[in-house]
Amino acid sequence: MVSGKEIHGIFTSSDATTAASIAIYNSGGATSGGQSALTIASNQILSITDVVINIAAAGAVHFFLNDDADGTADTGETVLRATLASDGGIAKSFLGTPRSGAPGAIPYIIAGAAGQIDVTFTGRLTEA
Repeated sequence: MVSGKEIHGIFTSSDATTAASIAIYNSGGATSGGQSALTIASNQILSITDVVINIAAAGAVHFFLNDDADGTADTGETVLRATLASDGGIAKSFLGTPRSGAPGAIPYIIAGAAGQIDVTFTGRLTEA
């Protein structure tokens, strides 16, 4: 089990065909009503323990930790990649083997087709 600060991420959009970063928040806190999104510092490591993705339009989805801040999913950055049916979804737990990126890596999502996409994940932030 990974120690550190518990966090969750939330993303919702009608079009994620261009890679988009996913906002993260302290777990247990509201994501509206005043809680600001967290900024991942260059010495913090984000570890993903669970992810849920739902899409309206059929197509590929790629959830990744963008280690080099270039907005593209490079080798080794993938957390979850899937091709889903229309109005489809996927849930995956990495509780036993959390997926982590390099220090400072930010979570991103990209979809192969325009349409509503919703992503939630849980994890932890630790000091490198």
